[in-house]
Amino acid sequence: MTPDPWARIRRPQGTDITAERHSQSDHVFVGVDRSTNRHLLVEVPDSVPLGVALRTRGLIAEVVNMALDSQEDRTWVDVVCIDPTKSDVFTIVASDIARAVNNAPEDRLSAVTGTLERWQRFWAGFGGSWSLEREAGLFGELWFLRQWLGTAHLQMWVGPLGNRHDFVSPIFSVEVKTTVRSDGSARHAISSLDQLSDPEEGEFYFFSLQVAQDVGAVNSVDVLYQQVTELLPDDNARDLFTDRLAELGWAPSSTTRTFRVLGQSLYRVGPGFPRITTAMLQETLPTGVESLSYSIDLAACPAELLVASTPTGARALMEGLDT
Repeated sequence: MTPDPWARIRRPQGTDITAERHSQSDHVFVGVDRSTNRHLLVEVPDSVPLGVALRTRGLIAEVVNMALDSQEDRTWVDVVCIDPTKSDVFTIVASDIARAVNNAPEDRLSAVTGTLERWQRFWAGFGGSWSLEREAGLFGELWFLRQWLGTAHLQMWVGPLGNRHDFVSPIFSVEVKTTVRSDGSARHAISSLDQLSDPEEGEFYFFSLQVAQDVGAVNSVDVLYQQVTELLPDDNARDLFTDRLAELGWAPSSTTRTFRVLGQSLYRVGPGFPRITTAMLQETLPTGVESLSYSIDLAACPAELLVASTPTGARALMEGLDT
């Protein structure tokens, strides 16, 4: 988890705000006011006009003149979290802002507003609870992106857009399934006849991840989110990643479970792979039957369909995307 820089700051007594420098940037301070609201202060040139830069539910960013630590007045972008239920998210937002300021010290105002605009969709939708199945499903997709596919191919992640398969390219598509079982068995629920149908073009693969919920584990959706974000090369990629997660209704700290990975395997979907598709049925579903779901057990999958059980084993396949 992202360290909480406000944890050691005391509520002010004789001043409006108690503040100290953020560990990630010399131009960024974190502070607490008398109402215990959390502030992130980014120093900007005095020529920047005063006034509100951005306002959304639970958060305000405005350009102000303020003296910190008995120093002379300076001009700051003051980002205030006025909703204490979003403190965990604000901590991650602050870290992103500090990183952006370091990357663009010559235009700190744009670094702040650009980061906040990227976060607005998260911020507005924050607060929904996630079921274990839903959270494990997102964990599996992020795990595949981070550990197997590589963040350079983020654009392949189209599952959040309602696509039939989670990752799609002209070369191959991948359906990701995660099961939460303490015995590590690879049994997966398939929600429809289309889910394991062949893609329009390219090869088709099935990624199976087996996890156990474990309070002592270190892997989580939030951890993977931070790892992926740090590996993305620019704001355009981070915007795309944010948009995909926002499509799912996810926001940092809305998922809190930790998982221990018990097993992971990538299979080629071909003859002998356990699946039912519309093309396999000799006739359509009976009248009144609108959908069909089923479960598969990969213990019955022919050994020759197993591509790899480690990311290294699938490296040649993934590198084929770059040719």
